[in-house]
Amino acid sequence: MRQLTLPDQINSQMKHDPDTIHLAVAIDGPAGSGKSTTAREVARRLGYQHVDTGAMYRAVTWKALDSDTDVNDSMAVGRLAYEIDIMFVNDDGSPKQVLVDGVDVTDAIRSAEVTRNVSVVSSHPAVRAAMVRIQRRLARRGNVVLEGRDIGTVVLPSAEVKIYLDASSNERARRRLKEMEAKGSTSSIEDVRADIERRDSYDSSRETSPLRIPVGARVVDTTALTIDEQVNAVVATVERVRGRLAAARVAPGGQNPVTREKPFYRFVRLAAWFTARLVFGLRVIDEDRDDYAEAYLYAANHRSNGDPPVVAAARERELAFLAKESLFDVPLLGPLIRKLNSIPTARERFDRKAVRVALKWLQEGGSLLMFPEGQRSRSLELGEAKAGVGYLALRSGRPVVPVFISGTEDLWGALFRQKKLTVAFGRPMRLTDPENTGTSSESCHEFGKMVMAALAALQDEIEPGPRAG
Repeated sequence: MRQLTLPDQINSQMKHDPDTIHLAVAIDGPAGSGKSTTAREVARRLGYQHVDTGAMYRAVTWKALDSDTDVNDSMAVGRLAYEIDIMFVNDDGSPKQVLVDGVDVTDAIRSAEVTRNVSVVSSHPAVRAAMVRIQRRLARRGNVVLEGRDIGTVVLPSAEVKIYLDASSNERARRRLKEMEAKGSTSSIEDVRADIERRDSYDSSRETSPLRIPVGARVVDTTALTIDEQVNAVVATVERVRGRLAAARVAPGGQNPVTREKPFYRFVRLAAWFTARLVFGLRVIDEDRDDYAEAYLYAANHRSNGDPPVVAAARERELAFLAKESLFDVPLLGPLIRKLNSIPTARERFDRKAVRVALKWLQEGGSLLMFPEGQRSRSLELGEAKAGVGYLALRSGRPVVPVFISGTEDLWGALFRQKKLTVAFGRPMRLTDPENTGTSSESCHEFGKMVMAALAALQDEIEPGPRAG
């Protein structure tokens, strides 16, 4: 089966070395928690690229202030964000200079005025869309460390390593005051602490990409830690994740045991594949490539009844499906979908029996396809995830593979090649710290949001538009 890669220049340069595990490290946390310093040193030790996403938003803020652009004018600042040229000048993997349109603003973006306004600028959806697109493309190469306030929850929920750094407001104020004094700025610890607490409140309550602990992240309290100690904690987590993935890696040329199919299932899947490929021109975009002996929970958007066979056709492994119970009463179709591992589920209520059956399937090593939104929608806008996807993922511990489907809402157009029929598989979403990840309703709800953010990232590649980011 021929697979395509995501259509951008960076992805065309990716090296898929079967003996190398390429990781993305997402480090989140509030102001003053040590994100930037830790991320730079982690990147240096691992030989990874460091992407200071906070500096990118500060650069846009500096540009807005320097050009007398009203930071509260979302459209004006958004246009500026799409036009700005931000460049990091690196030395041994650590950013030493930040250039904006060729001007060195390394120190200027850390000024008190920029600090006071950066939360407002970064809250504008158009600004976030512009920055997030860049960040996602950089991260797709792997071997990269990104730090910010929504990397693990929104920008890169599929990062293999998610870290959340935290510290008391007193300690963060002390660190920030020390930085300011080193640059000749004077202020009181009370003023700095008040500014940090104000920013915490704003960042945590804003409507667009609020500050949250990513579900499944390793939380590191840095209040009483030295920089070396917190760097060691992050590096140890990276190596632990690398070890888990190495243990699950399928040897080059080896048979993946979880991709075996029963003869009847394989026959039906291949028939669906040839129909979708030859008749409707299906293209498959794949970041998942079945490199690991893992069962997956596939989470897809849902636009038509053609979605399940399209996704199944594109996966060389046997899947189970959650399907509305009324379909099982249809002559011929009902017995067929039962034989193809479909699980009947009620649409109008939380179906505990269906969830138990699906969870058992996952726990016993099977892969499952479900639609987090719970129902079909021909709209191009993604909806909210129901609790089921978070519950099944956190209870089973299975990685979630986001799947974005485009074109099934207009199969007639795909038939005549007026519309592309596409199914895109994203990188698996794994829990960095599964031992300490609970299954509370809040965790399930937040994880569902992360799944939808991963789907939005795929949609931005396949159907780019103003909704992205």
